[in-house]
Amino acid sequence: MPSELITRISLGLAEKLRSNPAKRRKTFLRMAQDEIAMQLRALRELRGFRTQTEFAKHAKMQQSAVSRIENAEYQGWTFKTLLKVANALDARLRITFEPAEESLRRFERHDVNEESIGVYDEIKSEAGGPKIDADVIESDDVQWEPVPADRDAQTLNPLQN
Repeated sequence: MPSELITRISLGLAEKLRSNPAKRRKTFLRMAQDEIAMQLRALRELRGFRTQTEFAKHAKMQQSAVSRIENAEYQGWTFKTLLKVANALDARLRITFEPAEESLRRFERHDVNEESIGVYDEIKSEAGGPKIDADVIESDDVQWEPVPADRDAQTLNPLQN
């Protein structure tokens, strides 16, 4: 590895979300969708249901319904459906409302460091990593900052979580 400088990514996301309420709402929606899908799949697998079909039979649901709620693009779940899934997984359903300013502070803490790509890394589940939505992150959102080449591997490849 050369001893030259390597770049680190700064998304400037907190400021973009602070100044653009429509982008903030869309980002928060995508985060919620990701978190619900990842948590449900992780808990299903933790409970020993290797397939959606196995779990669907246990929960007395259609496999297609399980597939939909485990899809990060889906947003049509109802409280009743999520409660049914939680009961079938022997879990408590918890819904939290977090003020936007708290989320933005979290984004600011993670900007310009090794977790810049996974700005909501703090709240993602172990089931998988965050996704970056091209509609939320625009090319002018990304800034590069030089950092010393002797940084650890996590800094060099922030997507390996």
